[in-house]
Amino acid sequence: MTRSSAVSALADRVGALARASELVAGVRAFAWPLGWPELDSALPGGVPRGQVTEWAGPRSAGKTAAVRQLVRAVRDAGAGAAYVDGTATLAPAPWVLVGTLGPNGAPPFWVVRPPVPGGVLAAAEELLRSGAFGLVIAEGADWSRTPVLRLQRLAQETGAALVAVVERPGRVPLAGFRVQFSPDPRSESYRVQVWGRGPIHELAYVHDLPYRLPTDSGLPDRRAPAG
Repeated sequence: MTRSSAVSALADRVGALARASELVAGVRAFAWPLGWPELDSALPGGVPRGQVTEWAGPRSAGKTAAVRQLVRAVRDAGAGAAYVDGTATLAPAPWVLVGTLGPNGAPPFWVVRPPVPGGVLAAAEELLRSGAFGLVIAEGADWSRTPVLRLQRLAQETGAALVAVVERPGRVPLAGFRVQFSPDPRSESYRVQVWGRGPIHELAYVHDLPYRLPTDSGLPDRRAPAG
């Protein structure tokens, strides 16, 4: 089965789930909360749905762990999540069991690895178009050439959040919010800055993220790039 037909098949079965646009019970209608109050407050109650959010920072700054917490929140709300891994470095094991099991099992979590970097955006578009995912994360794309407006419209139509993971901030045009994770060279701590509507918000945390999952396996989120 091709990726396109697999996504279509899941979309055909989405009646067993709820489309992201219909999932408002238990969550803020326009955002997916992470469960980190300070960051949720800096954002509009969480990661905005119906638009693109830039998620920036170097490795070991906490951005991937924060995305994993976001995946948990989305799946706990009953929606599916998908990660388009254009860098081939994501280790899926810590992610698979993230989320509460419901009567029909856990909502889907897919890791898609396009064979070429240029396929990241095409895969993200298919996943958004299916309507079966409340959250689509895309990493390893060349956002300078991407049809961001089309992806944003698909996110609006389905009520999904599109998170663009990059190393350097300011790489994603039309991003409604930009969240930057970075080490603070002045101390043994890290900081998170959020750009959006209004003033810049800055948060600080020491050594470890304040919302580590209670059932965290301790396995690394990343692996060495494929040779």
